Amino acid sequence: MKITWVLPQNYDIPIGGYKIVYQYANHLVRLGHQVKIIFLQDPSYHEKGVFHNTMRSVYWFLFRKNPFKKEITWFKLDPRIKIDWNITANHLFFSQDEKVIATAYWTSNFVSLAELPIANKFYFLQDYEIFAGSVEDVEKTWKLPLNKFAVSSWLVDLGRNKFHEEVKFVPNFLDEADDFKVTNPIENRGNTIALLNHPSKRKNTKLGLEIIQAVRKQIPNLEVLLFGTEDLDTSNLEFMQYFKRPSRKQLRNDVYNQATIYLLPSEYEGWGLTAMEAMASGDIVVSNDNGGVNDFIKNNVNGFILNFNDRESVINQIVKIMNHRDLNIANQASQVTSEFSVDRSSATLLDVLSHKE
Repeated sequence: MKITWVLPQNYDIPIGGYKIVYQYANHLVRLGHQVKIIFLQDPSYHEKGVFHNTMRSVYWFLFRKNPFKKEITWFKLDPRIKIDWNITANHLFFSQDEKVIATAYWTSNFVSLAELPIANKFYFLQDYEIFAGSVEDVEKTWKLPLNKFAVSSWLVDLGRNKFHEEVKFVPNFLDEADDFKVTNPIENRGNTIALLNHPSKRKNTKLGLEIIQAVRKQIPNLEVLLFGTEDLDTSNLEFMQYFKRPSRKQLRNDVYNQATIYLLPSEYEGWGLTAMEAMASGDIVVSNDNGGVNDFIKNNVNGFILNFNDRESVINQIVKIMNHRDLNIANQASQVTSEFSVDRSSATLLDVLSHKE
């Protein structure tokens, strides 16, 4: 089968949605399929004018971002995967037998316009992307004549209930190659919380830090391990350590495997991949009720899903976990990869691409 993923531009920084596509691509090419990845230029870059593009170029320079990179340094892609870099919409062409998959709301518009049989046009819904574009523009794409599949059941429900569209469920996974596992015995871990630092407001990093500060009033020796892709100065916070763009091994060993709790305060998540990574590493996840974790966290069994609007209940739960370690919950969490694997998800994906029920 010829399978083509259409991604937005390549910044060459770790992004969960890109990582899932790369993992699928690696696995599918190993299965013998012809796989291609297209990085599509955002058309707005050519529509905004010289002043806007100059200011955006200054922003990219200041924050060391470049959307036109022709390399991927943070993930190892199989060399058999064909890559088309920085393709403009007017140069987006496909053969009639390609299974073409849009992976972001604005890329779906161009896949929809492609001269392909409807049966070969797909839309991979990884989130409700109103954080990336206007509500109107994003929601229009949910009604496009594309074959839709989503990473989580809440997105499937959203498609059915809000847009009256059929959306197939193809759950995300942890690839064995990531090797997220328990490398530091759970019982050896101290009063340590891991947290993602993310610039997006919906990720609620600020709320997470406020909750942690409140917990420290009851557990003064609490330590925090933060990680992310942005710069962050923690020099005045002796209880906090920051890992910028950690390798997978560093994230596993130095962050997740040192923590007792992984805190996920996000307002909503398409899936919650970091929570699954943390669980596989033996962390007890304390998550906001954000939809994205509900397919793999069973409340009070292998983690906790709480309403973070009630901060006191979250603070009390964290304090309780730290004071009365429930190793059974952590051990249950570490078994998450037995249910969610790239093999299972790829088999489901191939059925969707083949239009098998």
